[in-house]
Amino acid sequence: VRDGAGRPVAGAKVTAYQGAFAFGSQHVAGPTGSDGAFAFTRLRPGTYELRTASAAYLPASQQVIVAAEQTLADVVLTVQPGQAISGQVVDDRGVPIAGAKVGKKRKELRGGVEIERFTQDEAVATDAYGYFTLLGLEGAAATVRASAKGHAPAVQPEVKVGSSDLLLRLQRHAVVEGVLVAADGSPLAGSRVSVDALQAHEAVEGAEDHRELLLPFAGRVQATTAADGSFRLEGVPSGKVVVVAEGKGHRPVRQGDLELAPAQHLRGLRLVADRGGVVRVRVVDAEGQPVAGAKVAVAKPGAAASDGAMLVHASRSVGVDDTGDVQVFDGNEPLGSGTTDAEGLAVVAGLP
Repeated sequence: VRDGAGRPVAGAKVTAYQGAFAFGSQHVAGPTGSDGAFAFTRLRPGTYELRTASAAYLPASQQVIVAAEQTLADVVLTVQPGQAISGQVVDDRGVPIAGAKVGKKRKELRGGVEIERFTQDEAVATDAYGYFTLLGLEGAAATVRASAKGHAPAVQPEVKVGSSDLLLRLQRHAVVEGVLVAADGSPLAGSRVSVDALQAHEAVEGAEDHRELLLPFAGRVQATTAADGSFRLEGVPSGKVVVVAEGKGHRPVRQGDLELAPAQHLRGLRLVADRGGVVRVRVVDAEGQPVAGAKVAVAKPGAAASDGAMLVHASRSVGVDDTGDVQVFDGNEPLGSGTTDAEGLAVVAGLP
């Protein structure tokens, strides 16, 4: 990787993409050293798109074709510096946040699919006083996001490139402690308690697209109830949130109307769950002997077809996180599941 003057560029990461977005493969090399060099090994033959990521330069890309047992050397990716945005990151009290990550939204084309995302590889860290300079920008305006441990991220769209006074304010996270019990007051252990991220965006003022704020938060704030049903949720965003409890032995519980102040420690939250319906399934073999270790799933019945077959609707959703990893989610999750014991018996509880 070299700059426009031919000098080596250190600290750049290079990714080699192959195939269509979400279904292809990618390999990451770097960060580059003082000589700007990177290398990929054991690549399958085919066409790859090489793309740089750097906090100080605009991304550069180049397509290469690798044949079987070929060593392709002397590939040069030339990067340009672009323009800059500078400013400061503070918390809800106005206290500067050191070490916060500040990045810009980058639009790129992968496998014929245009995506927009933030990348940590292009982010910069704030200094001891919360100040930053974001380089490698192009165009008239950019969407800027700041994040820091213990704080909710903040996104500012349409920031004029060349600005030097951008102020990003991050809300400090809250802590929620409570207990999960059944209707008779008995504790429910081993259940997952989490915060509904779709409700958290209401606490963020001026966010036109709250997905940019929720993506790094969704699914990370969760805990498992202890033997006494207690739980502790850390890193909860301030504002209006919904606490959700899910487990195999009860129906889901949603506790809404919680208004959390920045850095608040809420104690004594009590979630009461309905145990729901219970199905006991015994699995045996052709001789009537119990089958241990069999997986049993309970799902909603499908519509019967004319030939007696079951009509099944399958759906998938695709998500991309900050690192570019692609996750594919099943759209037909079972209502409950269990595993048979030595007697061939599986108990599935918490059913509607």
